[in-house]
Amino acid sequence: MTSPNMPAATASPFKYSKEDFVSGQEVRWCPGCGDYSILSVMQKTLAEHTTIPREQHVFVSGIGCSSRFPYYMRTYGFHTVHGRAPSIATGLKCARPDLKVWVVTGDGDGLSIGGNHLIHCLRRNVDINIILVNNQIYGLTKGQYSPTSEKGKVTKSTPDGSIDYPINPLCIAIAAEATFIARTVDSDPRHMGQVFTQAMRHKGVSFIEVLQNCVIFNKDTHLPIVGRENREDRAIYLEHGKPLIFGKNKDKGIRLSGSRAEIVDLAAHPEAAESLVKHDMSDPEPNWAYQLSQMTFPEFPVPFGVFRDIERPTYDEMMNEQTRLSIEKRGKGDLKKLLYNEEVWVINPEKEPVYVASKDKKRPAEPPKTHWHADEEELLLKSGAKQPKDKLRKLLMNEKLTDFISKVPPIIVGPETPVQEAVERLWSQPKKGCVLVCEPDGKLLGIVTIRDFLWRAAGKIEDLRKTPIRSIMTPRPECLDKNASLSFALHKMAINRIRHVPVLDGGKAVGVVSSRDIIEYLEPK
Repeated sequence: MTSPNMPAATASPFKYSKEDFVSGQEVRWCPGCGDYSILSVMQKTLAEHTTIPREQHVFVSGIGCSSRFPYYMRTYGFHTVHGRAPSIATGLKCARPDLKVWVVTGDGDGLSIGGNHLIHCLRRNVDINIILVNNQIYGLTKGQYSPTSEKGKVTKSTPDGSIDYPINPLCIAIAAEATFIARTVDSDPRHMGQVFTQAMRHKGVSFIEVLQNCVIFNKDTHLPIVGRENREDRAIYLEHGKPLIFGKNKDKGIRLSGSRAEIVDLAAHPEAAESLVKHDMSDPEPNWAYQLSQMTFPEFPVPFGVFRDIERPTYDEMMNEQTRLSIEKRGKGDLKKLLYNEEVWVINPEKEPVYVASKDKKRPAEPPKTHWHADEEELLLKSGAKQPKDKLRKLLMNEKLTDFISKVPPIIVGPETPVQEAVERLWSQPKKGCVLVCEPDGKLLGIVTIRDFLWRAAGKIEDLRKTPIRSIMTPRPECLDKNASLSFALHKMAINRIRHVPVLDGGKAVGVVSSRDIIEYLEPK
């Protein structure tokens, strides 16, 4: 089998050998697994062609047999979570653009739970290299069908055959418009090394599908295409600028009839050689790469090699340039200042809350306007419109709930109080708006508002006299300590979207405060 002519290799300036990239870890794949070949070729490729120090190579993987790869490379690496390797690699490359980042994933890890992460990494053109090992099965979890398993595949999870249509990994990469797309096979180390080398030199995202043999759960699945007795007639190797020719005697070719590919017998029609389509991996449009991806066995020979190799600005470069220009324009950011701004609160149940960003740490906190309900803010401003601003602020900050709740005592009932009785008590004092449900010792159990009555009881409970109030109460409601300020009470109501807050003293209910109570209190007399 003849492999395509890739660009001339550049000798490594660091004089590495393959052994320099071999870790001391015991390689634990099944005997005969195609991953051994992929690992060996990668170690040899880096030794011969890397142009950066070994410590600047990083391998990132997800979950699966192939994802053990980082353990066996004498480089830095991350063994991350299922399907998220492209995301981790993206962050790493953006933070450390000097690194050469590789992602090793499988057809299950990369195209099932990780499909979304893979697509976005490809479309962003992050400058990383992605190797997707495709054995069309879940190997690590013992033989379930995967996203690339053929329709009708019988596995442990599909005993009657899979009814799914398989994913074509190259189609995913083409749809995301990856700038480098290739396919190779584990049984051809020479070709695999050439593809890895070209991917390593590419600036931008590179996506390589490696057809791999799982000897335990999907043995010889690719044999009909790449087996010794078949491969010359069933595989076609792509060479940039050269016509698509294959066959033992190089007597078959591919030409286009309209927009559809067709096989030409060159032995019978030698004149057809002029009409054969020539491979153009630098075509900026993805149409030709997509047509190649649709050439599948048994109708066509399966293409191997580089489908697409184009230039486009990379995500990491654009992000870092955008950051540089932003710093030029606005100055260097201050993370501490951003985090500790006047919207940040420190809550101490024993003391009054304070602004973290305040120069005077003892200055009481006021609720940020951005946290208030629009209607509560409007009512508060209207009610205090005639109040001087400083006076209004002083009232909010300095008035303690201890003094305030004595002016508006709550309605308290026991948990077994009938709903009917609680409703009657509430309706007799309509300004209260709620009842507190407490144990005999005053321990707060819950709260019931007029809204709760209407939503949970009206028309839903047949006999209000026999139904206990605990059945419709809101248990463990948001509460305030009696020493809190009115401003903090308003803040609590706004962020929790509530209008009534019970007030506690040592865990026992001593009152309740509502937004209505506060607004009426602030109304100029």
